[in-house]
Amino acid sequence: MGSKKVLRKLLNVKYPIIQAPMLGVTSPEMVAAATHSGILGSLPIGGVAVDKANLLIEKTKTLTANKPFAVNLFAHSLPNPFPSDGAIEQVENWIGKSLHTGDLAYRHTSMLDRLNKADSYTTYEQQIDLLLHHDVKIVSFTFGIPSDAVIERLRRNNVLLIGTCTSLEEALALEEKGIRVIVAQSAEAGGHRGSFIKDVYPEIGALALLPCLSDNLKRETSIVASGGIFDARTTNACFLLGASGVQLGSLFIGSHESLAIPSYKESLAHAKQSDIVTTDAYSGRYARGINNQFIKDFAHSEMKALPYPVQNSLTTPLRSLSQKENNNNFTNMWAGQSCRNSPINQPTSVIIKNLIDKLGW
Repeated sequence: MGSKKVLRKLLNVKYPIIQAPMLGVTSPEMVAAATHSGILGSLPIGGVAVDKANLLIEKTKTLTANKPFAVNLFAHSLPNPFPSDGAIEQVENWIGKSLHTGDLAYRHTSMLDRLNKADSYTTYEQQIDLLLHHDVKIVSFTFGIPSDAVIERLRRNNVLLIGTCTSLEEALALEEKGIRVIVAQSAEAGGHRGSFIKDVYPEIGALALLPCLSDNLKRETSIVASGGIFDARTTNACFLLGASGVQLGSLFIGSHESLAIPSYKESLAHAKQSDIVTTDAYSGRYARGINNQFIKDFAHSEMKALPYPVQNSLTTPLRSLSQKENNNNFTNMWAGQSCRNSPINQPTSVIIKNLIDKLGW
């Protein structure tokens, strides 16, 4: 496997650590703090409209003083066949009429006219021109593999590509496309599962996944461990199991720069291990996070989540209002299995420094 030194050189960083891209949590300020601390900051723009993504990249470039950072894409395809109007209305009506939102002043407004049109969703292909315009040199992706045409176009512009896998089969598929850096997302990881082999959502823990990849991938491939990592012990364990670097997400959810609402941050400290569940209720893709009222209600209903990104769009108004009112019962709180160890209300730079000091680097 690629060494820590090789990965540091590829990423152009001091330490072989990546700050995970977390939509709804990661801010340009977090990316900048990570970058200035010697690790790779990552800005998520998966599914984000091009004009909004442009503003996010511009702000991040300013805050990082044009130091390298990664931009993360969702390399998924739109569902085919697309959900029918009837299927969309069924879930939409459940959210609007059957969900018991308590004191949350949610008012249901039909979005069918927007949600049943495939061209109303932003795809990664639409974001490539923006990345090239901003001369982004590191692009990570999840939910799949970009098309050959997109990969070739990015490579012609000297862009380093970072893929995401949840199994050996996915890692080999990435390697076949020439991807040199692969994030190995174990079952402990918070947020959306990066799985992309159709209808398969592996739940492989780090102890099994990392050695398997290390034994079967090419020597020049750098493996970045993701999932359950929160201190020097877990970081070093990943290196012993064959990783060249680590990607940290939940560790930064409670930080000053995090966009997470206060009640989300507070939930991290009180979450029991059994409170961390995997659900497709919010987005139509399985993701790991803290259990709450919406997840429980959806699980007890007869509803079946529509495929991403339709389900994600259906729940957006409810989640937005929930966040505005600091109500953590009806918005996603993605978090990994070790989220109780996340520092609350500390600067990202301090969190990173504490980890580096304990690692003795």
